[in-house]
Order: sequence, then C-alpha cells, then structure tokens
Amino acid sequence: TYLAYPVTDEGRTALDAYVAQVGRLGATALVTMTITVPLGDLTIAMANDFAALMAGYNAQGIPVLVRFGPEMNGSWHPWGQQPTAYVAAFRTVAERLRAAAAPAV
Repeated sequence: TYLAYPVTDEGRTALDAYVAQVGRLGATALVTMTITVPLGDLTIAMANDFAALMAGYNAQGIPVLVRFGPEMNGSWHPWGQQPTAYVAAFRTVAERLRAAAAPAV
C-alpha cells in the first residue's frame, strides 16, 4: 500500500486497516512511503511517529517492508534528485525504527 509521509490521521486509519488485513492472512505488509513535504522539512518527531506505528504492527506479529520515497533518482517525484537530503531523511527514519524496537521492519 502507499502511505503519505508524514503520516496523517487518515493515512494511519487506512494503514491500520491494510495491516489488519495482512495480519489475518499471515502475510508481510509492504508500505511505500510517498513524501509529501520537502525533504528538509522532515523531522525526528515525524520519524518517531512512523517508527512507533511500525513497532506496534511488529508487536502484533506483522512484519513490514518499507519503501522510503522510491525512485529518488528520478525527476518525477518531489523528493527526487536530492541525494544529500534524501540520504539524511532515510537515515533518520531508519535510526528511529531501530530505536523503536521494530525488528521486523
């Protein structure tokens, strides 16, 4: 499924429903994060919120694969062709996922 990042209340509701369905099937969730704000505007607090959400799914026994802003090398996405800002944003999310004890993400 696709998830706008930072996560909105509407996005969280849709993601909860998707992950619940995946969990009932005993499958792995695949979440593609589409970045909706400039990369430089992403914060640690946003990453913490996402990480807490993922840790909650992991605690339910549901593994999640995350695609963070895919195709960053293309010009067709707002987050594209900004390697330094992209790497920084990716690392922030990855670090927060590790800190949140979300081992199956």
